[in-house]
Amino acid sequence: MRFRFMTRDDRDEPNRLRVMIVGPLPPPIGGATLRVHDLVQTLRKRTDVDLEVADTCRRSGGWASAVWVACRALLMVALRGRSVDVITFHANENASKFLGPAIYVLARGLRKPLIVRAFGGNFDQQFASLGRTIQWVMRRTYLNVDPCLVQTRRMECYFEGYARRVAWFSTYT
Repeated sequence: MRFRFMTRDDRDEPNRLRVMIVGPLPPPIGGATLRVHDLVQTLRKRTDVDLEVADTCRRSGGWASAVWVACRALLMVALRGRSVDVITFHANENASKFLGPAIYVLARGLRKPLIVRAFGGNFDQQFASLGRTIQWVMRRTYLNVDPCLVQTRRMECYFEGYARRVAWFSTYT
């Protein structure tokens, strides 16, 4: 379930939207993993959407596991991103600040629109506690997408001054 590569037949269908989702899938079961899983399942049922999925969920391990997962996701974006119409990145606070800027750079290099979805109700507080340099990088990359979807109205209000375009996107359906 980690990756689904598009076939030549998929790419030859001109009216299908080709989407790459970079985000955490279960296990473990949690809020963000369930939301991304629901999105993947919903899009897979559609006949007008082709889907590439890069799972960013760490199953176990410390920093080495995180580095492996990040490298695998970045490689997937670099190799398969050219064949999609849009890239979406779904991440919690930690993945946002480390993986977000790199995915932004890859998406821009591939000339693909990037949509980010920030999970975590206290991302605004964590952002405020970051150093100026990291905030600067985040503002010019991760928060410079169109749009940046945030989990709470409070985060929407906070990031209006930082993000190019921010929108509240509830995790409840």
